[in-house]
Amino acid sequence: MWPKHRVWRNDRTDLQRADRAGYKAGYKLLRIALTLALVLAHVLGAIGPQVVPTVLAQAPSPQAIADVGGSAFPRDVDTGTPSLNSDSLVIQLDGISATPPSFSVQGYLLENVDGLWLGELMVNAGVINTVRDFPGINLPANYSNFRLMWERTLFESTLPPAALENIRAVVFRAEGEDKPGTLGYGVGLLREANTLVQHANFARQDANAGRLPGTRLHTEHTLNILVGESDSRHIDHNGDGKVENPGDDYGVLGYADDIYTQMSIAAESEGVTDHIAEQSFAVLDSLGNFWPATGGDTWADQLITLGEAVLAAESAEDAAPHAVAMHQMAVRIRDGLEEQGGAWDAFEAAQGAADYFPDAPITGSVRHTRVGTSATGPATSDKLMLAFENVPQPSGGYGLWGYLVDDAGNQLFLGELPWEEGAVSVELAFPARNLIGRYNQFRLTEGTLYAQSVLPVAPLTDIRKSLAVAEDTPGGVGYGPGMMQAAQQLRDRTAAIQTALGLSDLPAAKTHAGAARGLLTGEGDPGADGFGVLGYAAGLDLAMQQASSATGATANIIDRAAEARAALANFYPAGDDNWSAALQAQLQLILDAGSVGAATEPATQAVTLATRILNGQESDGGARAAYIAAQRTAEYFPGESGAT
Repeated sequence: MWPKHRVWRNDRTDLQRADRAGYKAGYKLLRIALTLALVLAHVLGAIGPQVVPTVLAQAPSPQAIADVGGSAFPRDVDTGTPSLNSDSLVIQLDGISATPPSFSVQGYLLENVDGLWLGELMVNAGVINTVRDFPGINLPANYSNFRLMWERTLFESTLPPAALENIRAVVFRAEGEDKPGTLGYGVGLLREANTLVQHANFARQDANAGRLPGTRLHTEHTLNILVGESDSRHIDHNGDGKVENPGDDYGVLGYADDIYTQMSIAAESEGVTDHIAEQSFAVLDSLGNFWPATGGDTWADQLITLGEAVLAAESAEDAAPHAVAMHQMAVRIRDGLEEQGGAWDAFEAAQGAADYFPDAPITGSVRHTRVGTSATGPATSDKLMLAFENVPQPSGGYGLWGYLVDDAGNQLFLGELPWEEGAVSVELAFPARNLIGRYNQFRLTEGTLYAQSVLPVAPLTDIRKSLAVAEDTPGGVGYGPGMMQAAQQLRDRTAAIQTALGLSDLPAAKTHAGAARGLLTGEGDPGADGFGVLGYAAGLDLAMQQASSATGATANIIDRAAEARAALANFYPAGDDNWSAALQAQLQLILDAGSVGAATEPATQAVTLATRILNGQESDGGARAAYIAAQRTAEYFPGESGAT
């Protein structure tokens, strides 16, 4: 359902001055050229061979699988110091069976439908021994399921980066010098179009009720919502001394103008496909019905004329027919008219530019569309419509699996897809998600679940407090990362005491000693976060205790939690002459010292003790050992699953 004419010009100024005849002539020439190109491609065989049903070589049915040994566990990315929120996944597994020919072991981390694709995990003599780094990602915070699949890829479809950037500016996010917020231009267009319809309806209701002042006020709103604040026609239409616009001031036409620019660029971008170009033209088709408003008799031109007629009326009765027509025109701008597209059609055509297509012999597509059918529904909720033909039948015990993936390996797990007589047809809705804004690749695989491990729900709550987010800490930092950061700062402060004494600066040494005490206890140092090493240690100790006693706690969780608490006991709580108590005593000696000489030995001891709190001493663990043990509570032990 595309409009009657296509808008296609590179010079926006020329376009805005063109009349509708110019649009139609340009569109016809473009369509003729495109049709000739497609016909020629078919003649030359460039489109590819005819689709002939095929069957892939059948994979052996999964047999009883040998026990998988070993584990997969998170640790900090090694940058010389703990990164705290950038994790690696260390995978050390044995007893891995050989995959069937053309299949490989693929690894995934999952949390419901969201996950990370680890890629192929190489198997050497039944062993997987590898590390995957994920900068900026806290793995226990985001995932609870480690999965191994036997898979082979049937096809991958990746959107070209240049065009995708422009498409995302329309349907997802865009930055503009005068643009409000970061909404995509298409999302902003739909919100303004809804507001346009709302206030045109208010004007209609007031006119029918005999309220001329209200009719004039809402007509001003309607006209100003249409043109936007930067347009010279954005004025005080009803003469009350105020320029009112209940929209976001950017205007329906302002958003349409930017959509035109983005999709025009997309249609000619590097690597653009015929489909993206066609969808871009379809966007411009719909825009051309209501944009621009430069006297070319677009719907916006007609709405302005109707609004002026309402404003010129001397009575509500005289204004009513014009107000009714103005409301109808606003609805047309938003929803289109029969085969002539409006704002929603333009948006959905832009969504369609991000569709995925399979490789031969499989045919069909993965289409993006909106969740629901309401004209006022959200433009940030996506639905996938998968429709494939000539799909090889999966082998016994295997299935078809779909994934959306981004450049960083983040994936949306679409699950096992139904196959029936060579076809796959399914609709998947993802409310409150913008799939185009996140992903750029679709994968279809044949595979089976080989092994997986799922962290138990109840203990995971306290594990995540320990490693990721704790509500009672400054900034919500997890107890473990907070403790490690404070312990590192504590060690550095004690080293600063020695440096100051080396310069014979006793006052500076005492200042550092006071700061070190604040970092340890969380009190008295304006530079500390108020929690201190001991405050974080208290939170970690309690969280580990609760995780180990929670329903479903595994032997590993119980053992690792005990390791963490044993390491904490070397410095928490500060008492019984442990490291923290000893450090506080040495810091007090420095604060009481009357000379550099008197402070020198306590400063040496303070550095030793602060380093010990951070790194431990021989077999006695410190903060680092407690943190690592807490990380290992989120360890995976994959169990064989066979075919599912």
